[in-house]
Amino acid sequence: MRRLARSVGDDWPRLSNMYISIGRSIPRDVEWFLATLVVHPEHQGAGIGSALLRDGLKQADRRGHTVILQTSTPENVRFYERHGFEVIEALDELYRGAPPLWTMRRPSTAVGNRIL
Repeated sequence: MRRLARSVGDDWPRLSNMYISIGRSIPRDVEWFLATLVVHPEHQGAGIGSALLRDGLKQADRRGHTVILQTSTPENVRFYERHGFEVIEALDELYRGAPPLWTMRRPSTAVGNRIL
C-alpha cells in the first residue's frame, strides 16, 4: 500500500475514495458475487461465456441466490443484460481516466424448489 500511495502522490485521497465508492456500491445482501468471467479473445463470440454463465446461474438458482457483479465495459453490460442482469448503479468519474463502473444484479429465478 505504501508503494501505491507513493506512486499516486497527492492523489491518494481521491484514489482511496474511489475504492470506498466501489465497495459501497455492492449491496449488503449479496449472496453470490461474480468476480470474473473471462474468455480468451480468440474464442469470444462462440457461446463459451454464455455457457459458463448459464451453468453458474443454474447453481445460484438452485440455492435461491441473487447474483451481483460489477463491470467497467459497456459490451459486458449488454452481455449480462441478455442473461437477466439489470444495472442497479452506475458510477462515473471514480478516478482520472477510469471507465464507468456498473453494478448489476440478477435475482434468483427459483420459486420454492422449482427454477422458472
